Amino acid sequence: MADIVKYNYGKLSIEKIPKMLHAIIKVKTVSQALEKRKTLPSLVTMKKDLGEEKTLAYVELLIVNTNEFFNIKDKMRPSQIKETAQMILEEYYFFSLLEVIYVFKEAKKGRYGEIYNSLDGSKIMKWFASYADDRLQEAERQSEQEASKFKVKDDHLRISKPERIKYKK
Repeated sequence: MADIVKYNYGKLSIEKIPKMLHAIIKVKTVSQALEKRKTLPSLVTMKKDLGEEKTLAYVELLIVNTNEFFNIKDKMRPSQIKETAQMILEEYYFFSLLEVIYVFKEAKKGRYGEIYNSLDGSKIMKWFASYADDRLQEAERQSEQEASKFKVKDDHLRISKPERIKYKK
């Protein structure tokens, strides 16, 4: 594990991951994750501010924590953890750190299916793809809901096209 996590960020260490997870414990739905995503920076912002290596270390810590959480025979090797973290950073750079933590938290709860005695990068990437789909659907739902607030509800309040033209003159 020392090979994977080269940095000590003061407040962040493998022992602190459960506390980070508890910090978002009230985030129980995709909707809440979307609403609160700005409470932590996006991966791309972290990469810009901290550099790629430190950002990868954050994601690696989450993977290590998840790897340790499951009582499985075939745990991920350090090289697999590093490569998976790189794939997450490349593919899901727009996710906030809160969303990344949320995905791992939900995986631990079994939301994305059974682990079946092994954990690997492919399974983790499927978790993220599933969350990305859920996130898109929820964003669409929220957008439609927001747009419906601006629609006129009563037809008698609408102005017909000829009347609108008349008002323009």
